[in-house]
Amino acid sequence: VGVVGPLGKPLGKGAQVAVVAAKRLEDEQDARAAFSVQGGQLQVGQDALPGSYRLGIEVTTNTKVGEVKVLQDVDFAVTMPAKLSAKVTVGDQTFDLAYPATMGAEAVKVTGKTNMAVELGLQAQGVVPHQRMVIVRSTDQMRGKAANIEVPQGADRVTFDTAKIASLMGPVRGEHKLIVAVGDPQLEQSFFWEVGTLKITHKLLPNGKHPAQPRLPHVLSQGPLKEIEHVMRPAEKRPPVAISLLFAGLTASPLLFLAGGMKVLGANLGRFPSASVPALDAVLFHAGIAGVIGLYLIYWLQMTLLDMLPVLAGLLGFTAVFGYRALFHLANFGEKVKSE
Repeated sequence: VGVVGPLGKPLGKGAQVAVVAAKRLEDEQDARAAFSVQGGQLQVGQDALPGSYRLGIEVTTNTKVGEVKVLQDVDFAVTMPAKLSAKVTVGDQTFDLAYPATMGAEAVKVTGKTNMAVELGLQAQGVVPHQRMVIVRSTDQMRGKAANIEVPQGADRVTFDTAKIASLMGPVRGEHKLIVAVGDPQLEQSFFWEVGTLKITHKLLPNGKHPAQPRLPHVLSQGPLKEIEHVMRPAEKRPPVAISLLFAGLTASPLLFLAGGMKVLGANLGRFPSASVPALDAVLFHAGIAGVIGLYLIYWLQMTLLDMLPVLAGLLGFTAVFGYRALFHLANFGEKVKSE
């Protein structure tokens, strides 16, 4: 039992750990005498019955402010190892088996006149398992039928025949797996034991025919469904390269007219701010406009709309801020144009 402090560090050898209370949850019995702590290890006595326990662990340690005691409840389970055996009788054949042995690779024939029995032998100290069952399951995956036959309480033997199986799963013919299932929380392991294979033929009807097989669900009776093939829309034909380039040139032609007009008319830089801070604002404003135009070009060449929109939002905000600052300077400190 490892003990650590609030910061996750071991308290050291000076800490004393003891079990001060123990209660078995199944019957509320006091089980303090069955548990102890020695050398940092929780010791479980041989008189501890299997089941779930709630232990009261007390930790005593010395600190700078004095002796400190802490009481903590801990849930704890005691399980028992188990060995399982079975005596299987099919007609005049008897098989004495120990888990995980089987009756053999070949299926044992079972007819309408065959009586069967399974006698279980479980070796687990103090454990009476809550679940003991014999399962007869068809190997036909399409039908997936099974008969679950419980072992009576207080007994270790269960008998059955084909009529019992038919009443639980219908008169399914063919090979069936004979399975023994034993489970309980107080066992270290549960058992799902395929004992062997039975080849069952049910009793014939008065007309000499086999009983009708149970009807399959409608979906299964149709067999496997056809594979769904999705027909993709055929790709549309692209225009010739020459037409695409011509369209791109016409789209970009306004930029050429803009450049030509600026060359003919000239750029008016007479009112461009001369002071350092306003000049920087004006330069950044024009840089923002150039960035937006460059972003449009990059978007047209390789970017997607979702990738471009966040960048565009940032550039527009940047341009708006420095455009406002530049126009504010011109409106308040620039030379006023007098009308004649």
